[in-house]
Amino acid sequence: MILGIARHGETDSNSMKLWVSDSDYPLNDKGKIQAKLLATSLKNYGFQQIVTSDKRRAIETAEIVSHELGIPIYGSFKIFRDRNYGPAEGLTSDEIYNKFGIRMRNSLTPELDLLPGAEKVEELRDRVIKGLNFLMNKFEESSVLLITHGAFARMAYRIINGDDQGIYFYNCSNFISECNNSKCKIIRGLEHINFDDSS
Repeated sequence: MILGIARHGETDSNSMKLWVSDSDYPLNDKGKIQAKLLATSLKNYGFQQIVTSDKRRAIETAEIVSHELGIPIYGSFKIFRDRNYGPAEGLTSDEIYNKFGIRMRNSLTPELDLLPGAEKVEELRDRVIKGLNFLMNKFEESSVLLITHGAFARMAYRIINGDDQGIYFYNCSNFISECNNSKCKIIRGLEHINFDDSS
């Protein structure tokens, strides 16, 4: 199976530098352009299906890619959502530091585990593994593109690559893996959609 994993296009919450998971922002105009550029960057990889999280920003990105590439959307699933940031939801990095004393280095910052209601890194890891296993079982001999969120994509990259240091999932950043017998290896590394990314 060929598995592509991409983050959704930009939303207004991204442009405002907010940490958002459950809030359901739509794509802004820049995000829609990014989604078209994402489709262009993936057109030579022969993806046959698209799967998304059930959040509007991921679904809208998928709809644009589906239209541009002429491939169907299989479905949208809660399991592919972003990390739940608990009481840090909707705050900037500075606001999180001022309120909780936590410096958000990236979406997998482990100190966030201390906040009540926030999804722990290991819980996210377990969810990502379940999500990847679902895709490998469902699309065993196919090529599928998953459009998801920053934390899910970063954790998937960590699991598959063994390390996620020095990377960042900008809006529509993506990578491609080949999966066999429940194991994946990256065959095309992280690629960014360079369109004045402010997220």
